[in-house]
Amino acid sequence: MNPIEITAVTDDRPGHRKQTEAVLGALAELTPANIRYRSVNCDLKSDIRQWGAALGAITGSGKKEAGGPDIVFGTGSHTHADVLRLGTRYNAKKIICMSPPPGLGRFFDLCFIPEHDGVAPKNNFFFTVGPPNLSKDTGRHEEDRGLILIGGTDPKSHHWHSAKVLEAVKEIISRASAIRWTLSTSPRTPPEMEQALKTALPAASVEVVPFSRTPKGWIEEQYAASGFVWVTADSMSMIYEAMSAGCRVGLIPVEWKHNNKFSRSEKHLVDRRYAVSFKQWLESGFFPDRKNKLNEAARCAAEILRRWWPERLP
Repeated sequence: MNPIEITAVTDDRPGHRKQTEAVLGALAELTPANIRYRSVNCDLKSDIRQWGAALGAITGSGKKEAGGPDIVFGTGSHTHADVLRLGTRYNAKKIICMSPPPGLGRFFDLCFIPEHDGVAPKNNFFFTVGPPNLSKDTGRHEEDRGLILIGGTDPKSHHWHSAKVLEAVKEIISRASAIRWTLSTSPRTPPEMEQALKTALPAASVEVVPFSRTPKGWIEEQYAASGFVWVTADSMSMIYEAMSAGCRVGLIPVEWKHNNKFSRSEKHLVDRRYAVSFKQWLESGFFPDRKNKLNEAARCAAEILRRWWPERLP
């Protein structure tokens, strides 16, 4: 069986790269695939130039070139123009991993879109429970190990209150004192919050490992070993990674500025018992079990084959 030839267009965001690697890695587990990565610049001049080339390819009537990829795949808005340009040039399947730009969805063959984006269904849209990610449930969770992950500021989506988050963390550690806790931060965590976490938490109860000290693969190893994971609700990527790894997940609240896709996602996860809110946990001690397993990367990969190469499905 000949491998599927794939060109993966990437930007400069590690989270987007992870989504692309997750879906294409899952696809390569199902069928032979050759994956080549190409990066794009993310500055305004590059965007204008790339979209000019993409629109020219879409509206032109030039002959398609042979010998190109079967799929052009991209995650992140800066990759969309190159996906359209290359996909049109080689008559390849044009696939993106996020909502398409307004009015341009019909030019993509398949769009993987998180449910919380609130996008109306279309034939070329496939909805996921959060973004695909590299986490997998390896069955190595230790019930006496826990992980706490702290996000931080984002002026577009929420107000950040370091004192409130710190109090929630203290309450979690106090009530679940039998758990061996590890805590980490993110690039968005304010410096005063990181300092408070180091000084205000009992060293005997929690090990604080700032984001700046975490090597590649560290967070995935923590997910694999931790039975329980608490994440501030603004850190959606880490929430979905923890759930995909098979952890029991709790959400530390933040103050949303308005009803946005992140607040909708938080409600969706709690309502469907993928995760527990901090308020619920305080009142009942409830934690969701691991029956609601997530592997959105595998679902996306299977959907690609179902649409165009069904004979390659197991």
